[in-house]
Amino acid sequence: YYTLVGRRAMILKVPAYKCLNEGEVMVSIYVDRQGVVREAYIMDNGSTDDECIREQAVQAALHSVFTAKEDAPEIQYGDIRYIFIAQER
Repeated sequence: YYTLVGRRAMILKVPAYKCLNEGEVMVSIYVDRQGVVREAYIMDNGSTDDECIREQAVQAALHSVFTAKEDAPEIQYGDIRYIFIAQER
């Protein structure tokens, strides 16, 4: 799930599942007018402490792309929520 007012996801990258645990991660994203995610940070409140999951979420967010919006702020703030489900071994 994501929130970025006035924009749609063109590419909402799915994280690679390389982790053993499960958990939820909220990632703050900073998107330019062309729709490119320029920065992504974990929101600690409500996010798992699992470093593997956190890293995969940030990497997925950085590779996501949104619609361009020429009248948007130079950098627009939004967020993406990722839910990781434990995989059976």
